[in-house]
Amino acid sequence: MHRPSALLLSSIRRPLGLGLASVALAVAVGACGDDEPSGDDPKPLSRTAYVEQADAICSRGTPPQIKQTPELEGQAPQLEKDIEYREGVLADLEKLQPPDEIREQVDRYLSGNRDLIGALREQAAAAKEGDLNAFQRVDVDASLADATRGKASAEIGFKKCAQPVEGPPLTSEGFTDPELIKQADDACRAGTEVIVANEPENPDDLRELGEINAENVPPQQDALEKIRALEPPAEDRETWEEFVSVFEERVGNAERLAKTGRANDAKAFEKVALEDQEAYAKENGLASKLGLEVCGQASPLGM
Repeated sequence: MHRPSALLLSSIRRPLGLGLASVALAVAVGACGDDEPSGDDPKPLSRTAYVEQADAICSRGTPPQIKQTPELEGQAPQLEKDIEYREGVLADLEKLQPPDEIREQVDRYLSGNRDLIGALREQAAAAKEGDLNAFQRVDVDASLADATRGKASAEIGFKKCAQPVEGPPLTSEGFTDPELIKQADDACRAGTEVIVANEPENPDDLRELGEINAENVPPQQDALEKIRALEPPAEDRETWEEFVSVFEERVGNAERLAKTGRANDAKAFEKVALEDQEAYAKENGLASKLGLEVCGQASPLGM
């Protein structure tokens, strides 16, 4: 955590999870190499060649590791190095010409990278100003951009670009019905908009955080009811039900954060926040597996 209030503020909806450190670890990307296509108008590559060349670019280096600092301002220079690194990698990736069959997915992947870099720039500016509210609010945009490019990466067939550093690559094989994804993500997006807009005046005031958590519970419950009503395909039912179960747990955690915050019980509040951090990691993994782009993806401050 950046400072004690960071844990408390992030716990308005989610404890700090998919933030700087995990965004930096979310993809292994590298510098450009000698096997890039050359010429003013290179011909599109085959899908196999495109994936191989892009993955080669994405595996030639290690992204700068973002270390937690006692003060928020200490994140700014680290973020700036990360941005510079990502910009270089993106420039190399943009030189590759994908085949028409995956051009739409590649466009979404590259757009997600641009959006992520833009969000990190805003976070760097917020860090310089010591503006914790803005810093964490922008984290929602960074997380959503990261989810978009991660899903597109799976659809393209990358094994390195926007893929987990450890464990097997994410594939599109387990993605559920697109209409189901859209309905769930629309419900989560509406709830997230309410939550992100509901900022505390004083992130160190535990009672205020409790009140805000209480105000944020209804939109979370509304999203949960809409998601419960959705019917997944039979082959996705087990994963979907597991996701819904964790989602329910997280809504319950928001209620507990409201109760412990209102009671000004810092020890209990932080205990719930840490438990919710673990639940968020599980929820995020299930959301990625199903192909969701908002639910379970919109950072600790989202749904």
